[in-house]
Amino acid sequence: MTVRIGSVDVHWTTHNPRGLSSKDIAMAQHCEEGAELMGAVAEAQGKKCALPSVTLLGTPSREREA
Repeated sequence: MTVRIGSVDVHWTTHNPRGLSSKDIAMAQHCEEGAELMGAVAEAQGKKCALPSVTLLGTPSREREA
């Protein structure tokens, strides 16, 4: 499980039996239902937090520092 600001990723692995089992399918369905109850959305539909792009004026250049 990876927890970040604004998102949680759940990663499952399986090793016995090889491939997917009915338990894997049941757990995936359980996660989907839990996410739906919490109001989760697809990553592409989520709100993005970002700082607006800013141009700094008057920043000294290397040439001026010399």
